[in-house]
Amino acid sequence: LRDGMTTEKNFLIGSGQLTYEAWIKPISGGGNYRAYVGLQPSVAISESSVNSIYFQYHSSTSAYWQCKSVKSSTTETTTTAVLGAEAWFLLKIVVSSNGSSIEFFIDDVSVATHSTQVPASTSAYALFLKGASTGNGPMRVDAVKVSISLTGDRA
Repeated sequence: LRDGMTTEKNFLIGSGQLTYEAWIKPISGGGNYRAYVGLQPSVAISESSVNSIYFQYHSSTSAYWQCKSVKSSTTETTTTAVLGAEAWFLLKIVVSSNGSSIEFFIDDVSVATHSTQVPASTSAYALFLKGASTGNGPMRVDAVKVSISLTGDRA
């Protein structure tokens, strides 16, 4: 995957626990490599989108995966201790059922919890994956999974 992938907007924060999982492998190929994996409110892929929840690996910024949540234009960032090397990763984002917190997992280990910059619960979200490089580095994707455990009456 080189130029990105998105879905149509159809995931709502705050309507139940939302879980996003992606099995990916960054392929650096040399140069300045970037990988973005998560949720954003637009089908147009952007690294600077407002109201987004995602993992970021940017070889010129940090050797480690970063967890990011953006509310309006304010970003909460956690730099993990997990290197973004060429390996398979299970990246998972879990948004609480009421939309008040976001927990990030790498290979089923919790690496961050954000509760300050959580996007509005009324936002609809699209999935996005993007790998880019000034060298020759796409991102391999094995699978992407989204699940929502709905809360409240659905009658």
